[in-house]
Amino acid sequence: MNSSYKRYKRTRNYKPLLPKTNLDNNVITNFSDTQAVVKVKKRSKNGCTNCKKLKIKCNEDKPECEYCIQTGKECIYQVKESKNSSQKANRKQPDNTPTVVENQITSIDNKPLKRLNSISFQLNISKFELQLLKLYVDFGGNFLSVKGVDMIASQFWREEIPKLWSCSDLIKYALYSVTSARLLANYDYDESQEIYIENEDQKSNLLVPYTINLTKQTLRYTKETLELIEMYQLMIDDEALNADETKDILGQILVAKKLCAFSNILLPRPKQNVGLTRLKDSSLVNHMLVANNFIQIFDKYGPMVKNTKFSKVFAPAFIPLKEYIEIYQNMEIFLINHLENYISEKVDASDLLQFTYQTALSKLENACHQTLYFTYTIFLCRSMSYMSIDIDYINLIKKEDHIAMKILFYACCLSAIFHHQSFHWDGVYNEFLEFYVSHSRENFDGEWEDDVDKNIYGWVKARSKYNHRFELSAIEHVGEPVEYFLN
Repeated sequence: MNSSYKRYKRTRNYKPLLPKTNLDNNVITNFSDTQAVVKVKKRSKNGCTNCKKLKIKCNEDKPECEYCIQTGKECIYQVKESKNSSQKANRKQPDNTPTVVENQITSIDNKPLKRLNSISFQLNISKFELQLLKLYVDFGGNFLSVKGVDMIASQFWREEIPKLWSCSDLIKYALYSVTSARLLANYDYDESQEIYIENEDQKSNLLVPYTINLTKQTLRYTKETLELIEMYQLMIDDEALNADETKDILGQILVAKKLCAFSNILLPRPKQNVGLTRLKDSSLVNHMLVANNFIQIFDKYGPMVKNTKFSKVFAPAFIPLKEYIEIYQNMEIFLINHLENYISEKVDASDLLQFTYQTALSKLENACHQTLYFTYTIFLCRSMSYMSIDIDYINLIKKEDHIAMKILFYACCLSAIFHHQSFHWDGVYNEFLEFYVSHSRENFDGEWEDDVDKNIYGWVKARSKYNHRFELSAIEHVGEPVEYFLN
């Protein structure tokens, strides 16, 4: 623990609020790297009863202060009546008192009036951020859960997250991050660098439109989210919150981690990655490390959010045991069988690597079964996250171990072939595919190691070049010549 944090811990004599950034109370008029102006808050003795009771500083926002909003408590202010208030109230104004009518009737087209009545102004956010919220409501529930299968999770992502958005900076910026990344996923990498969105200056009395770079803004939202996650974890480790507050923050951390992971996947990548010389520097390895970190955090904090609104959100989708035995236990998937035989031939049964390889392969096989059972191709993408549970496997990938890469190559190919909802073909997986193609040619005299490698990449090219959409049932046959399935 560094010295600055120790000083903070010793001198703090108040109950800390949930972390708030200056982005919340002060509207940004320029989305460049320039710091937003921070309001200077004066101390006062007119705080709400909750803040007075806890002897913490109240920001005196009405009808609810910052602390009460974030803790869900009823915010009550004591009203001090002046001594002569009742006497003044009883005084009757003479009938002949002239009524002064200010001649300031504002036109309905007046821009300041429109601004005061706008939703974005009332919420203290820009029009761009309001559009991001609306877009999330449209796609978030189905994108982050298994549509038509886990209705509880789907409802949570669709309805609860927008509610949390209004009272949590962490959820707010995580939501902005994944939604702006979703917008970028509609463009190629080169185009995405020049996408500008019209915004509005909320501080001005006049509507002042200007543009922001969507790519830079997405990265900024992600950075803000990760910084807030770190702040939240410090508060938890410091044991500065009560049990209920801790559970709520832990749930928010898990949600934000997942949103950031999806944001990372959606961001466009260059088509040609000439500069990638080491696999450990790839986007996919970074994604696997992020996934592993999320899994560790979930293992650590997951049990603490039991019986909360977050408890069922991250529950995995299981195939009922009876149906699994009847349908999938003896299913022959061509590429899975090929990899099993390949590993058995190349690795001694007593070698510990045999277990690492087979475990990764079992994750891929399970993803195939889930895809077929739920008819939902997101499981093929998740297979890489499932493999990330084993840090030893990630380390093998970073070291460019050939067998580990071969398994991952097959997983990326399956995702590229079937997952038409991945929104962007040139995403995080394409970088690895190109790397593996070059790796194979360098190590096998310009050819593929075997016909199955060649065939499965043929499926990928057919999906990309001809935009041919294969039926999910074809998963069982991937690795056979693609020409048989193009009719």
